[in-house]
Amino acid sequence: MRFYDREKELHVLGEVLHRSKSEAKMTILMGRRRIGKTELSLRCGDETVLYFFVGKKAETLLCQDYVREIREKLNVPILGTPNTFSEVFRFVLQLSENHPFTLVIDEFQNFLKINPAIFSDIQRDWDLHKRSSHLNLIISGSVFTLMTKIFEDKEEPLFGRADEKMVLEPFTTDVLKQILKDFNPEYTPEDLLALYSITGGVPWYVTLLLDKGKTNRDAMLAALTEENSPFINEGKNILIEEFGIDYVTYFSILTCIASGMKTRSEIENELGNNNIGSYLMTVSLYSGSVSSTSIRLLWRIRP
Repeated sequence: MRFYDREKELHVLGEVLHRSKSEAKMTILMGRRRIGKTELSLRCGDETVLYFFVGKKAETLLCQDYVREIREKLNVPILGTPNTFSEVFRFVLQLSENHPFTLVIDEFQNFLKINPAIFSDIQRDWDLHKRSSHLNLIISGSVFTLMTKIFEDKEEPLFGRADEKMVLEPFTTDVLKQILKDFNPEYTPEDLLALYSITGGVPWYVTLLLDKGKTNRDAMLAALTEENSPFINEGKNILIEEFGIDYVTYFSILTCIASGMKTRSEIENELGNNNIGSYLMTVSLYSGSVSSTSIRLLWRIRP
């Protein structure tokens, strides 16, 4: 599927890229998984883009990946073998002093589990080198709660460092109309309703359906529960990532809500737990946020 929409976001990224030629700029790109953050960031308009993915592995192994990316994209020698992200990041900042380029750091929140001290190291090096550097830094993350804490909590090292912040939203119904028309010019209102209800406008889900020829209501609905359908476990996986180690409690609360329980006392009686206030507050925040599609996939679209 070709790239759709995001004109406003691309315009902002283009402006930030231009300003980074004077001094380094930091853009925060937030949004749930599958929303298209990586694709958007790689389309920032720069000819040279380094891409660092923060996988869940040791810092030394990540540094090996990043050094390889630097060598391949910038064709520059790197003396020694950096073992910390701080060394790599400082080297990138210094490189951009003479040759401006873009660095995309994807799934940035994963540094919390790898080495939380990295955030303080980034703050130090960013503050020291920002004015002399010409780095266009795009930081992307899909766990909304963690990204918000990292950049908006006044107690965190990176608070106030971002020059721009964007929260990537799902496609609107107008965009879905345009996409569905391209794949099925004779689509019906029922087809559009099915596409919106199933995907919530999340680009990856839209691509899964339409690229496989699921362009009408019946075909879309059948795709949800067919063998090896990626939709079956998608909602559960996203919620586990968001809720962390307490996901069992959250899932129990969602089960109660799905069963028709509407009050705190009803849920507490069912679970035998009188300390669910903070959990309910978090669930209420998600009900209208980026995770609403995940909840729908988990509780309404399951075999």
